Amino acid sequence: MKDEFPEVESYTRYMPWYDEIVLSYETSHIELKEKESIFVDNHFLEMFDFVLLQGNRVNVLTRPSTIVLTPALSEALFHGIDPIGKKVVGLNGVEFEVTGIIEEAPRNSHIQYKALMSFNTTTPQVGPLAFGYLNNWNTQTLTTYLLLHPGSDPKAVNQKLLAFTQAHIPTRRNSATEFSLAILITLMVTLLGESIQAIKAANMNPAEALRYE
Repeated sequence: MKDEFPEVESYTRYMPWYDEIVLSYETSHIELKEKESIFVDNHFLEMFDFVLLQGNRVNVLTRPSTIVLTPALSEALFHGIDPIGKKVVGLNGVEFEVTGIIEEAPRNSHIQYKALMSFNTTTPQVGPLAFGYLNNWNTQTLTTYLLLHPGSDPKAVNQKLLAFTQAHIPTRRNSATEFSLAILITLMVTLLGESIQAIKAANMNPAEALRYE
């Protein structure tokens, strides 16, 4: 999308895991509830200002099989030992290297987590999980956030979504308008420091899909 939309400066994908995950280190085993662990692109910490206490926010989640923990989760697993560089066993038995520690998200944030996992861990031929269903044009299980260049018009981006969808998902050409509107449910852009979230109610007119906050 960044390659085809000149308005887009950056993007990140965000997907809370839909099931429980047990993280293990030696004799410590901590169960994370549904949606307490999330897959995110490395750009996630460039676009959002969640406080990274340890690690480099530019590359902390660049590599497959890397994970960032909250202080409470780190303490529960490592009991005071510096976790950076240590490996925990997680989803499907994959070993994740701890590359950072991050503060818990504010309670008023719609994004909540206890662990951030690098999204490319799920990418076929890149990461060990190789979840093809999360890495194709038809996936509807994740949220994509866009950062627009200053001065860009989010409504102009909205108007391009139909053609963009038709070009990349020809099998859904007959329902492209519906799919384009579904994208707007999870489109969020940041423009000149203001959060702009596209929200669509079931009966909302497409022209009214953008709400400024």
